[in-house]
Order: sequence, then C-alpha cells, then structure tokens
Amino acid sequence: MVFSSVTFLFYFLPLFLLGYVAVGRPLRNTWLLVASLLFYTWGSGELVWILLVSTVVDYSLGRLVAWARQAGRFGIVRAGVTLSVTVNVGLLAYFKYANFFVEEVSSSGLMSIELASVTLPIGISFFTFQSMSYTIDISRGRADHLDNPIDFAVYVSMFPQLIAGPIVRFHEIADEIRERTVTLDRFGDGAVRFTHGLFKKVIVADAVAPVADAAFAGQDLTSATAWVGLFAYTVQIYFDFSGYSDMAIGLGLMLGFHFPENFSRPYSALSITDFWRRWHITLSNWFRDYVYIPL
Repeated sequence: MVFSSVTFLFYFLPLFLLGYVAVGRPLRNTWLLVASLLFYTWGSGELVWILLVSTVVDYSLGRLVAWARQAGRFGIVRAGVTLSVTVNVGLLAYFKYANFFVEEVSSSGLMSIELASVTLPIGISFFTFQSMSYTIDISRGRADHLDNPIDFAVYVSMFPQLIAGPIVRFHEIADEIRERTVTLDRFGDGAVRFTHGLFKKVIVADAVAPVADAAFAGQDLTSATAWVGLFAYTVQIYFDFSGYSDMAIGLGLMLGFHFPENFSRPYSALSITDFWRRWHITLSNWFRDYVYIPL
C-alpha cells in the first residue's frame, strides 16, 4: 500500500483519521501503532517480524542503557549500544546484501553457496536507522528512555515515514511521542503539504516514468534518446522521492508531529558537496552525527 494508491487515500487514511480523533488523546498512540502494523503487514506480510524484532531489541537495550548511564556503569552503556548497532546492522546487511554476496561468490568459481532468495523487507533501512538512534541518543543523554513499550513501538513503526522516510532521530520527536497537540490549523497545514507531495508523485513523477523507461528499454540507444531518458529519470527520481517525503511530513503534521525536512532544492546546488547537503538530508545528518563525528 503506497500513499498515492486508491486503497490508502479513500479507505485506509480516512478510517485511520476518524479513529485517531475518536479514541482521544490517551489511546492515540495505541491506535497509531495498530494502524502502522496493519499498514506494514499489508505490504510486507510475514516479514513484519523483522520490524518487531528490531523494536523489542532496542526497547530492551534502551532501558538497559538508561539504567547503566544513571548508575555510572559506562561499560554496560557501551555494550548496550554496540549490541543495538550489531543487531540492526546485521539485519540490514543480511536482507539487503545476502543475495548479492551469494551471487558474487558463486559466479567467481571459488565455491558454490546454496541460499534461498532473500526477500528485502520494505523500509528496513529507515526503521533500523531510527531504532539505532534510540539507544544512541539515550547513551548520550540527549533524550530519556520511554517507559511505555507502545510509545517506542510507535516511534519505530509509525506508518507516515516508515517506508520512504524521512529518517526521524529519536531526540527530534521524543517529546511529541509522549505528548502532542492536534489543532485544526496544524491539520490543515499538514493536509496541504500532503497534497503538494501527492501532486509531485502522481502528476509529475508518474507522468515522466514511462518516458525514462522507454528511453532506456531500446537496444539502439541514440545520443538524443539517452539525453531524453536521462532528463526524464532526473525529474522522476526527485519528484518521486521528495513527493513521498512531503506526504510523510504532511501526515506527521496532521497527527501532531514535526518531522525534519528531507530535501532542499537539490538541483539548484552549486557543487557535489552542496547537492549532498540538500538531497536526503536526514540520511546525511544521521551519518554525520552517529558515524562521522564519533569517528
């Protein structure tokens, strides 16, 4: 189920929003969690277990890290963070690269490896990065751990940004996970942002996608055809990805969350470095704060 589908727009989203308003503030996280797990299961089926494993592991390790930090047991803090990173990166590496590794080793002739084809779970990069940020932020004292496991499960599995980002680090919305206000003005702003993203995805990206596909599908690729295909694909990939980000940010506003921006007019960048800062901003920030600066 994608945001631009008829099922999502005319069935899932209206029913979810009605329930979100009807259940009231105390049960909003529970309702959001149920809807998010249904949304993910709709697209990934039984692979939802990977999302659940990541959630259980990091919730447990977050509590351990919080206790150890308060008690001054920094060796346990480091061990908890290391285990969290190992589990999440291990899941990500296996499901994203196991097929590639087996194919490369087998084709090299060094050995023959038998492995059933591994299905890539939807959004695994996003929810593993987010789940890791929880234990890391707690270990650094940037946020307090969540006592309620439902609250943490909502943070990891929240459907608006679960499958295509933006990557939301825990400290950015920790307070809103616990308590947030839904207002008519904020809901309206979110609806406008969602509509903007839907336009970019359906009217622009989906319209130029056949042009890009047709340009590179032929056997005899001329220079003119290649340029047309390149331009079409450039438009398609930006409006598709940024459109999804806009829809996610809009949905977040409708629910009372403030998600970080993910694009800032990247095609107006003046250099490759500037482009990297403007494209998939939340991924760049994640690696900067959790990988580059610590190293």
